[in-house]
Amino acid sequence: MKTDNFILDSYNKVGLFVSGGLDSSLMLYLITKEIKEKKSNVEFITYTVDQHGKNTKTHADDIIKVIEKLNDIKITNVKVGGQDYAHSDFEIMYGVLDALNRERFTEKMIDMIYLAATCVPDDLKNADGVPKRHPQSFFKVSQPWGELSKDKIVEYILNNNLLDLIPITHSCTVLGQGHCGKCWNCVERIWAFEKNNAKDSAF
Repeated sequence: MKTDNFILDSYNKVGLFVSGGLDSSLMLYLITKEIKEKKSNVEFITYTVDQHGKNTKTHADDIIKVIEKLNDIKITNVKVGGQDYAHSDFEIMYGVLDALNRERFTEKMIDMIYLAATCVPDDLKNADGVPKRHPQSFFKVSQPWGELSKDKIVEYILNNNLLDLIPITHSCTVLGQGHCGKCWNCVERIWAFEKNNAKDSAF
């Protein structure tokens, strides 16, 4: 799995959407690690869509606190969006538009916003509630893992001894705490761990 595709040296200011799930948590870890190791001067900000009834901001804050300690770095998080849509993908897209709109009025405009979205694996293309994911980057939004499936995220976490991230991440779109095991995000997560013959300590 490629992790060196954030090209931070090309930007003055970058952002990342953090949901508290596995994908964005790993990307947050890797970006802040790169900033710290390279002593980068890039301004970094995170955004969270506070999805209704899902405690997204709480889960994101928990992850941010852990990664701040792991990489000895201070992380700014801004709540965006807030519109209640039937599907979480629409809530996230509204959050992206909100973040880009807010950046219009800041002293230093953002150069790139990262989304840690992954692709729908072939094994799950017929599962209930499967989302329509579009891996392409657009305007100031980059999806560097858009061609990867979640099992590769789990594989990287396991192989790089980042196990402490697993139990504090939250993927369920039904329950604000815990995992229902039945919604699309839960099914995808269960599948990813099974592909790696690993136990998910968050369940």
